[in-house]
Amino acid sequence: MWTTVTDFGKTMRTRSLILATAALAFTLTACSSGPPEEDPDKIAEVAVGALEEEVGQRPDDFDCGDDPVVIEEGNTVDCLLTAGGDTIDATVTISDVDGNDYKVNVEVAQTVNP
Repeated sequence: MWTTVTDFGKTMRTRSLILATAALAFTLTACSSGPPEEDPDKIAEVAVGALEEEVGQRPDDFDCGDDPVVIEEGNTVDCLLTAGGDTIDATVTISDVDGNDYKVNVEVAQTVNP
């Protein structure tokens, strides 16, 4: 799937991104009564790394809120990407959960927020 990201007046074509994050397994917080949780800043950091790897640049900001993210298959996190003064919605989806290992899929909206 292709999405369009507008940045600094330029249009870039990006694909949905998938990035393994096994290196972040040590940061997961174990919950005795449910699945592990991850800090939203860590989810944002992983998503930014995936975007940078795919399109060759980092957004100015990538905010995934303040609430811990449950690391559960198919769980989504609504985030806000900022680039060149524009804000764009982004969705991070947790996938391939295996213990403390997981992957993320980052989908960036096709339009800039008003």
